[in-house]
Formats: sequence, structure tokens, C-alpha cells
Amino acid sequence: MRKGDKRRQELVDAAAVLFFKQGYEKTALNDILSNVGCSKGSFYHHFESKMALLEELARQRAADGFEAFAAGSDTPPLESLNRLFYFACPFRNGEEGFLLSLIQLMRLRQSASIEQALIQGVDALFYHAFLRSVARVEDSPATDEADRSLIWQGFLSACLYILRQAAELPPEAGRARAVRLMRALRLQLENALFLPYGSLVIMEAEEMSQVLLSALERVGTLA
Repeated sequence: MRKGDKRRQELVDAAAVLFFKQGYEKTALNDILSNVGCSKGSFYHHFESKMALLEELARQRAADGFEAFAAGSDTPPLESLNRLFYFACPFRNGEEGFLLSLIQLMRLRQSASIEQALIQGVDALFYHAFLRSVARVEDSPATDEADRSLIWQGFLSACLYILRQAAELPPEAGRARAVRLMRALRLQLENALFLPYGSLVIMEAEEMSQVLLSALERVGTLA
């Protein structure tokens, strides 16, 4: 890794730790610089702002998810489709720190650029894999790429909608609403892809509950 790339990644890693520890809003740029031992001039060589740093973190989360998905590329068709939805979804284990920052910004109505970075990152990496996965599922007669593209974009939008709904409520109520909405999304995807009931899991309700509840409760302690 080149020196400049190494410093850039050090800034991202430090921000991830501090955003989880202090929250995005309460983490000052100087906190990140002090942690890394970096000057403002060096920081602005890599990022335009603290928000741009979080946007990069969103893109890296998408890349990490795709790398994990690609590692199991030899799985059966339906299992592969379930794995794709799982790793494209922002609620999986290990995402609590990023979700904390995103939920904070959603509550402040300042999350648009982060949502866009996350969606663009996931879309760029997962979209063609989604098309291939659907094509491998024999029971899915979604007729052409336009149909499948609409289904995919609906999935991405629904994930953020679910998180926004959870962010508006106290932790336990938000968790419960998110689990209900994810169940509805699963049924919609099964219908859209002409799959039998119960074919899609996306992610287990218990895992989603734990991840979201952890993030929502953490946001509450930082308010």
C-alpha cells in the first residue's frame, strides 16, 4: 500500500472507531487528526470534510460485504441469492458502528449523502451478481433485466426505508418495526421473483434484532 493510501485508510479506520465511541455528531475533526497524528492539510488532501470520510466508510462497508459474498460463489442458486441479499443489507453482524452514525444523521435529517454513497457502493458491486443469481434460480421467470433491475432497486430503497422507520422510534419499538418490515420485504421479493413462500430468508430476525437494538440503544446513550 502506498504511503498516501495508507494514511487515507488510517483516517477511515480512526473515524470508524471514534464515530462508534463518541457518535458522528460529537466527534470533531481534530479528534480524528489527533488519533492518527495527521495535519489538517494532509486530511484535506484525502477528504473534503468529515462527512466525506463517513461516505468513504459507507463505500468500504459495501466492498467488505461484497468480498464476503464472493467468497461463497460456489453455493447452490437459492442459497447464493439469499447470501447476496444478506451481504448487501446494512443490518448484518458487525455493522453496528456504521449504523449508529447513519441513524444519528437520519434523525438530524442530514443522511442523504451517506445513503447515496451506501446505495451506489452496493449497487455498483452487487447488481450484476444479483442478475446472475436470479437467472440461476429456475423457478424465477422475471422476464428481463428491466424487471430485475426494478426489483433490485426496490430492495435497496426498502433497506433504507426500514432503517429510517426504526430510527424514528425508541430502541425496542424501532427494532420490532424493522423486523416486521423486513418480513414484508421478504414476502414482496418472493412474489416479485415468483419464488415459493419461505424461499428467501435475507437474514435471521434474531440477528437483525440484535444489530439494530445495539445501534439504537447506543445512539440513545450518545444523545
